[in-house]
Amino acid sequence: MTNNTKLFFIVLFSLAAIGLVKVLKTNPMMLFISIAFSIGIIFLLGRFMGGGRRSTDKGYQKALKTQKKKGGKLSPTEIQKLTRLKKTSRSREIPFKVIEGNKKGKSQKDKENQSHFH
Repeated sequence: MTNNTKLFFIVLFSLAAIGLVKVLKTNPMMLFISIAFSIGIIFLLGRFMGGGRRSTDKGYQKALKTQKKKGGKLSPTEIQKLTRLKKTSRSREIPFKVIEGNKKGKSQKDKENQSHFH
């Protein structure tokens, strides 16, 4: 860290400590209420806004539930175990596609090669 960054964090933490001491002296219950309120907001945001981190495939899970209704014997925990998505690796192999270019006929190529060597 640079000196400016260290100084910024020192000032920030000292102001936070001063504010904490002042709140504890004036109204300690308000501190606990604000902390509980902040934790509740963070929990609710993570619960309802975290849609991109699903560990199951919804379509597959729905298919398993319909299969269970038709006569399969799967518990909800077994459904969750089966529907966990596999981690995709970033370095998967991509097949290369050969693009045909403008190739000259074999006889033309031989003539050009002979003219360069003679």
